[in-house]
Amino acid sequence: KCVDEYATSGNKNVRLALVTVLLNAASYMKASAPAGGYQYNSGTDNLPDLFLITVGNICGSGLYEAEAIARLVVALGTAVLIDGTWLAKAKALNMGSMLQHVADQHG
Repeated sequence: KCVDEYATSGNKNVRLALVTVLLNAASYMKASAPAGGYQYNSGTDNLPDLFLITVGNICGSGLYEAEAIARLVVALGTAVLIDGTWLAKAKALNMGSMLQHVADQHG
């Protein structure tokens, strides 16, 4: 909920801090993932969904500078390496086309 509030901030530093938090969270989850991947409870474990939807919202906002987008791309790449669930959800949300759209905006 806090992330949604700050995702469309008019302050460049807040936006950069937000994507840095996403990058740090993805890095932590990847580093601490069990060898066989996480065991998800489909009813309550919606962290992959929340993370990926936030990334999608940021991509679609058009507010973020090149440095923030670069960090966001690394965060997404790290997240999809956490386990197969993250990758499958990213594919289902068409994250690749969202990233292509953002890349086209930033040349």
